[in-house]
Amino acid sequence: MFREPEMLLVGRPSATTDLLDYRFRRILLVALFPYPVLLAFSLLSGCSWEFVGLHAALFCMVVVYFALCKDHSLTLFVATHSFWLFSYSLLMYAVLHQVPPDRYLIDPIRSSLITVVYLCGCICARLLSGHVPIPSSAVRTPASSRVSHALCYLGLLFIPARVVFGSESFWYAISAAFTQLYWLGLYLRFERGRFRFADPLLLAGVALCLIVSVVDNRRALMFELCFTFVLIYLRTSIYPFSPPRILLAAVGSVYFARFSDIFLYARIFVGRERPAELLNFVVGGIFSASFLLAPLGTSDTYIREALESYVSPYSNYRIAMFEGRSGISERATLLPQMDAVVGVLPEPDTVDWGEISNTLLTLLPSFGQDKDQNFGDRLTWRTGLRPAGIVGHPLITAAGEFFAMGGYLVLFAFTVINFLIFFIELKLLIRLLGSQSVAIMFAFNQAFYMMFTSTAISATAVVLRQIPFLVVIYLATKFVVTQGDRGQVR
Repeated sequence: MFREPEMLLVGRPSATTDLLDYRFRRILLVALFPYPVLLAFSLLSGCSWEFVGLHAALFCMVVVYFALCKDHSLTLFVATHSFWLFSYSLLMYAVLHQVPPDRYLIDPIRSSLITVVYLCGCICARLLSGHVPIPSSAVRTPASSRVSHALCYLGLLFIPARVVFGSESFWYAISAAFTQLYWLGLYLRFERGRFRFADPLLLAGVALCLIVSVVDNRRALMFELCFTFVLIYLRTSIYPFSPPRILLAAVGSVYFARFSDIFLYARIFVGRERPAELLNFVVGGIFSASFLLAPLGTSDTYIREALESYVSPYSNYRIAMFEGRSGISERATLLPQMDAVVGVLPEPDTVDWGEISNTLLTLLPSFGQDKDQNFGDRLTWRTGLRPAGIVGHPLITAAGEFFAMGGYLVLFAFTVINFLIFFIELKLLIRLLGSQSVAIMFAFNQAFYMMFTSTAISATAVVLRQIPFLVVIYLATKFVVTQGDRGQVR
C-alpha cells in the first residue's frame, strides 16, 4: 500500500511536510471527484435547474478555493464545511437511497441559497484573517511528555463529570470544555512517537467515553472521540491505509452504526426519565449476539423496524427526507434538517435585534441558558411545528438560526464575524504551540461544534468563550508542569 516518501520510521514528516495535512487533503480531493456525477444524477432525477445550479456554484467555489489557497487541509475543511455537510452529504444520501435530492425539501431553493451565503461568509472570513504562519521548526515537539500526560489526566478526570451535571448546566459546559484537553494531550502524546492502539491512556479514554455515552445516552462524546481518533491516526500512523486497517475501519463503522441505532431506540422507546431501564437496555443490546456478530449481517430486526416506522407525536415537525430510515448518516446531512424549520418560516423582512442581543447577552458569565429558552425551540412554536412549551432542540443549525434573525444579510454578517474570530484565534494558537498541525488539532474540536451545532449561541460561544478558556487552562497546565520540572532540576 502507499507510503509517503516524506515519512520516517517513527511516522514523522520531513521539515516541509505535515502528514495530517498531506493525507487529509488527499481524502478531500478524492471525495470531490464524484460530485459532478451527483449533480448529473440530480438533473436526471428531475431536480430544477435552479437547485442544481446553486449546488454547482458551491462546488465551483470549493474547487477554486482548493486550487488557489495553500491552507492546511483541516483549515480548508472548516472554511468549506457548509459544502460538505449541507450539499455533498445531501446529494450523496439521495444517490444512495435513489431519490431526487429536492423531492422532500420544503423550500429547496431558499435552503440552498442559505448554504451558498453561509459558504461565502466562511470563505470571506478566511480571506480576511490573512496568511496563517507556518512555524519554521515544523517537526519540533511542542510540549514535553509531562505536559501531554497532565492534559490527558486532566481531560480524563472531567469525562465522567459530564454525567453528573445536566446537559444545560454551566458545569456540564465546563466539563465538556475540559474534555477537549484530553484530545489535545492525546495528540501531543502521539506527536512525540509512534501511534499505538494499545496505549493505556487511549484505552482509558475509549472506555470512559463509552461508559459515559451509555449512562448519559448521548452520542456526541463518541462522535468527538471517533473524529479525534481519525485525525491522530492520520497524523501519526506509519501505514494508515494498509488492507487490514481499512478492513478494521469498515468493521468499526458497522459497529458504530449499530451502536447508534441502539441509542436512538433507547431514547425514543425507553426514555431518559427511566435511567435504570435505559442503561439495562443499552448494555444488553451491546452484549447481545446480534450486535457482536453485526459485521456478519446479523441485526435486531425489531430495533430497525421500530426506528423506521416511528412517527413523532408532534407530527407537524418531521424531516420527510429521513422518514422510514435510520442511521448515523442522517446526523451529518444538515440541509434537510435546516429546511424542515427554515422552509416554513416567512421570509424575514426586518432584523430581529432582540434575538441578536439575546445571543450576545447569553454569552456573558452565567449558569447557562434555560432549555426552554432556546431560539430553535421558539421557532418551532412560532411556526406551529410543535405545541408551545414542547422542547426538542431541532437541528436547525446555526446557519438556519442566523437566517431566521434577519435574512441573508444577518446570516452573512454573523458567519463572517464568528469564523473571522476563529481563524484569528487559530493564528495565535499556531504561534503559541509552535506547530501548525497541533494548533489546528487543538482548535478543530471547537470548530467541530461550530459546524454541527444546532444553535447560534453555541456557535458564537465557541470563539468568544471556549477557545480563550481552553488556552488559559493549557497555559496554566504547562506553567505548573514546567515549574515542577525546574524544581526537580534544582
